[in-house]
Amino acid sequence: MIDFERRPETRPSITYPRGMPLDPHPYRTRQGRLVPGYESSLDEFERLSELAEAAQNIEQDILPIMPLPTTKQLARVALNAVTGCWELPVYDDPKPRARYGSLSVNGIPGSMAHRTMYQVLHGTDSVTERDNVDHLCENKACCYPRHLEVVSSRENTRRGRVRAVRDQVLLFDKH
Repeated sequence: MIDFERRPETRPSITYPRGMPLDPHPYRTRQGRLVPGYESSLDEFERLSELAEAAQNIEQDILPIMPLPTTKQLARVALNAVTGCWELPVYDDPKPRARYGSLSVNGIPGSMAHRTMYQVLHGTDSVTERDNVDHLCENKACCYPRHLEVVSSRENTRRGRVRAVRDQVLLFDKH
């Protein structure tokens, strides 16, 4: 069995209680890292949806324990059956720049979906303005918090360069 506890990219979030069996079928990224696959993703998404639905019934003047997306916002999220990614539509850009899905939740500044969802499940103080949130699954549309990792700007840039070089090598090998 794979020990997810030792890998920072697969550390259980606050919605995944200790003692609960972890995903027996993790997804392996192109860089060889293991991230939780579809089974864990579906389970956590269903629990988040239940929380969002329950929050609709709470009076507006009572502050929620944690900020949550609405059920309408969660309806925009598509679960990828292969990778387990929670995918939100991204801005289509003809230039090869980073474009991410947008999701605003009360109590969390900014609107980049991956940062917002990371803060929803790991706490609003888990990401500072100076932090970058890297997609371990290498899917810019993904906002599944267990596919994300908080890294420094330097590390994020380094990983981006490594991915770009690797993708160029793979493209060159195809010809």
